[in-house]
Amino acid sequence: MIYYQASLAYTLCTKSVLSKVGDGTDPDLVRDWAENISKISALAGLQTITDPLSVFVYDANAKYMKIALVSRKTCQLQAAELLDFIESHIKLIRGQFGLKSLQIEKLQEISQAEFVHLTERGAYADFINTRYGRNILQCLDITDHTRNNNGCYYQYREEICRQTPLSHRSCLTKLKCMLADDSLREEIERIYDKNNKTGFWGHPVHYHIHAASLPSANSMMELLLQALYKNGRLSSFRKNIIDHVTKRCFNDTALTNIFESANGGVVVLFLNGESEDSGQYANAHHAVVDYFERLIRQHHQNTLFMLIDIGQQATLSKNVIEQLAGTVDFIDIREGLGTIEDSMLFAKTLQAEHKFPAWNAKDFRKLLTKDLYRMSEVHDIYNNYCKSMLSDQIYQSYRTAEVIKVESDIRSRSSAYENLNRLIGLDNIKTLVNSIIAFSKMQSQRKKVGLPAGGNAPHMAFLGNPGSAKTTVARLLARILSDEQILQGDIFVECGRQDLVGKYVGWTAKQVEAKFKEAKGGILFIDEAYALTDGRDGSFGDEAINTIVQQMENHRDDTIVIFAGYPDKMIKFLKRNEGLRSRIGFQLTFEDYTPNQLDEIMQKMAEDKCYELDEDAKAACHEVFCNAVRMKDFGNGRYVRNLLQKAIMNQANRIYAEAANGEAGKEDLMLLRAEDFRDIQETFWEYDHSTPIGFSV
Repeated sequence: MIYYQASLAYTLCTKSVLSKVGDGTDPDLVRDWAENISKISALAGLQTITDPLSVFVYDANAKYMKIALVSRKTCQLQAAELLDFIESHIKLIRGQFGLKSLQIEKLQEISQAEFVHLTERGAYADFINTRYGRNILQCLDITDHTRNNNGCYYQYREEICRQTPLSHRSCLTKLKCMLADDSLREEIERIYDKNNKTGFWGHPVHYHIHAASLPSANSMMELLLQALYKNGRLSSFRKNIIDHVTKRCFNDTALTNIFESANGGVVVLFLNGESEDSGQYANAHHAVVDYFERLIRQHHQNTLFMLIDIGQQATLSKNVIEQLAGTVDFIDIREGLGTIEDSMLFAKTLQAEHKFPAWNAKDFRKLLTKDLYRMSEVHDIYNNYCKSMLSDQIYQSYRTAEVIKVESDIRSRSSAYENLNRLIGLDNIKTLVNSIIAFSKMQSQRKKVGLPAGGNAPHMAFLGNPGSAKTTVARLLARILSDEQILQGDIFVECGRQDLVGKYVGWTAKQVEAKFKEAKGGILFIDEAYALTDGRDGSFGDEAINTIVQQMENHRDDTIVIFAGYPDKMIKFLKRNEGLRSRIGFQLTFEDYTPNQLDEIMQKMAEDKCYELDEDAKAACHEVFCNAVRMKDFGNGRYVRNLLQKAIMNQANRIYAEAANGEAGKEDLMLLRAEDFRDIQETFWEYDHSTPIGFSV
């Protein structure tokens, strides 16, 4: 569906009922006038839901009516066509209303969100009256995707690109100024080719756009859309953008509806995700690819698809295109390269659009130090230039302002979810984390629309032996939930019994309250939570638990509590307090690692420290892990870390003894051999099997 707004201009006969507008002080006159206007919405809108157009009045006076309309056609709507439609549907009341000299002015496409706003405005003014209290969307069977965004599985937004149908000459001028690649130039020539038949008969090709930055991708998309619209190949300037796709999006009803409602327009897909199968997720990977392949195959004739890849990130675009080969054709469109002169021309184009007041072409040219630049690079240089000019030229009082400087490594917030999925093993944990995200997002959205948020708050219990990544996952979860805007920030507060249980009467409640205050907006992680219960009823530990339950209720909307510890002890702990157990919505069991998984962890830890294991060392480690996993509470990932650290110490002793003057080459310094692990293996059996295995931390 395509949405528009326009003005219906006219003159009125002397005896027209619409000439009795009044000054708004007479309620009866106001009501009668609005009722007359609503007849037009009823005739041209609500009673024509099977027609190609539905027209509604949202504002009016004695000279014009402002209208919002929805078109179900796959071709461009013309003002004359709209006028004919309105006249044919209001011909019975046109004489009564005394409408003369009807004209359509300012016809332009709008977003779905704007259409919803305008019809709500018309309903509020009583220009649109529906039966049984239903709104316009319900009457027209339209789903408002902008307000019902399933952010758990994907994100949806819409954009209207600049509504300027470009002539061939204007398009070539733009190409010259934007460092265009030959792939874009050639496609533009194909679009304007005079041998093409006029009219729209379907999309012969779709586009796979590669760019180093989103602004560059948008520039290429906009040029293509304007050229296609000019040549009658598109009926809409609206982009339906689907981003942040997860493995749980397939078979989502709302997402399917977006594809169906985009008929005649454009769907832009950012298929973020691993391009290769990934172990436990292989089935989910194929399900997502199959889902989008099926939707594109179903709608490719009347809907233009643009698959966007930004930078070097892995996406599923290639997989989807490969499955569509032979049925749906795609063309690669890429960023081009340009000289310094080309880059300056593009920068001047950006300046003409933004009209930045402190622009100096000579100063900007000094920033171009390479021979060739991509469009995205010029975008970045231009933005940085403008940023520096804000304080140097425009707001000079900020030249000496002390700004916050962060010296520590800045983490990539967007990579928190990726970091979780890169952890070895934990497949059940990763799957449940997706459920937690989905649950939290749905409760948040229910609250926004005035629905009760059912179920428990997303408090959790992490059950697992030492070194099974409970704390690591909790920290990543804080960042993920912050990225998903479920939490206010990636606040992570870790504590234990000593932080919550006071030494004297009255201290415990205050300490618990202080920890909740510190963790507000984030996650409170209580490690070895069972240590709170010291076996004596009425003790300070019980007071701490009771206070925690109370604070969980008080902060159910802004703080998540995670209880962690050994599986058997955690189960006993949760059984001790029914109120606590009932508030824990998710229980995650962290299984012990297998020998093969420990091998992978060892490889990863060694690589992170710039060490390599030869084949004999790998075999020795595997034998060690096969023995270790039979021990109770052997330490899991922590065990591997300590084993590696001990091997590194043994390697240092070996090299120092072997090398002349203690000097060694780079390869020797990086290589770990089997003998570096031998002495360690012998010490394993010195421990009693009932005690934890591994080095203390």
